[in-house]
Amino acid sequence: MCVAEDLPLRVLLERANRVLPAVKQPEMYATFAGPYSRTNGELEYCIAGHPPILHYQAQTKKVQSYRMEQFPLGLEPKCQYASATTNCGPDDVFMLLSDGILEATDAARSEFGLERVRSLLEQHGRKPLQEIVANLMKELESFGPRNDNQTILLVRMLRR
Repeated sequence: MCVAEDLPLRVLLERANRVLPAVKQPEMYATFAGPYSRTNGELEYCIAGHPPILHYQAQTKKVQSYRMEQFPLGLEPKCQYASATTNCGPDDVFMLLSDGILEATDAARSEFGLERVRSLLEQHGRKPLQEIVANLMKELESFGPRNDNQTILLVRMLRR
């Protein structure tokens, strides 16, 4: 509904945050990371209690990390949220992933971590999205056991 009304993502979060306390257990909360492509070539994003969004820039072949220190949804009903924008170009890739990927541990109890994901995205960012995921999952499988959920969302910007 917020997109249909062309409202900022922060409004979506604030509305969801007001509703969640009434429909969940007190100890529960939700995290959020969302990109929204604006018509002017900008991408608006908002992150609440979620790992950073990674942005593979096709032109430079570098990865930016977007973080926002904001409360997860459903903890504080009157919480206000912020969003930010970034420029994006054709063939840029945005990666959203759950903490289960970042927190996978090896035999020495070292975490897989954001830097390892960032490096993989820099290496494989030009490839088809399925190959990016396959390469990441292959690295995870050889790294060690994973005990939490593993969710990956990739978005490639199309040419205008």
